[in-house]
Amino acid sequence: MKKLFIAIVGLLTITAFAQCSSKDKGDDGPCSETQLQVTTTPANGSVTPPQVGGDFLINVNITNGFPATGAKINVLAKNEVNNQVVLDKAFAATAGINNITITGTPVATSVVVQVSVVSNSCAENTWTGTLRYSRK
Repeated sequence: MKKLFIAIVGLLTITAFAQCSSKDKGDDGPCSETQLQVTTTPANGSVTPPQVGGDFLINVNITNGFPATGAKINVLAKNEVNNQVVLDKAFAATAGINNITITGTPVATSVVVQVSVVSNSCAENTWTGTLRYSRK
């Protein structure tokens, strides 16, 4: 019985080491693509002071891991109080720098914007960020 227990523990240990050593050791994300790295202006996590105009510009810069097949930028902007959608749109990214304008923001509205970037060739290679702005 003791030999059987030792054999089972040994087999489980070998299996665990085999699984760990077969994983990717590099910085590559899923599907052997380099993991997307993105910066936004305004910065991810920022709160922009209230502005007078109804248009809001976001710069999405894919700084590393831009896929050869391009990417899709999804922008979802919602009123922070009642969740009314201001913008829900996907944009094709064929270059690293992308300017997106949210138009028609209602007066006296605080908006939460979620930006996600998804590789066209590997849907598991994604980046997501959030920022806030408001209109006077």
